[in-house]
Amino acid sequence: MKILLTNDFHDTAIYICPRAIGDGDYLVSRRAAKRAANALCGIKGCTCGDTFGARGGHYLEVINETWDQDYIVRVHDFEVQS
Repeated sequence: MKILLTNDFHDTAIYICPRAIGDGDYLVSRRAAKRAANALCGIKGCTCGDTFGARGGHYLEVINETWDQDYIVRVHDFEVQS
């Protein structure tokens, strides 16, 4: 599954591929989150986006973190690309 994250402030977009872990929850690695944030808003100190750099469109709600600091998320308002 691919999820398109966008930042409407900088007019950028990136696909991420979270791994389903059950009950509508997904796992996003810390590295993938950092890569998405840098692609969506690479400006140091800018606060235009959320943890993943997204603003507008799809929203990943961080539910928890794993022991190795990956994110457990729920996805809201999204289109799935197969």
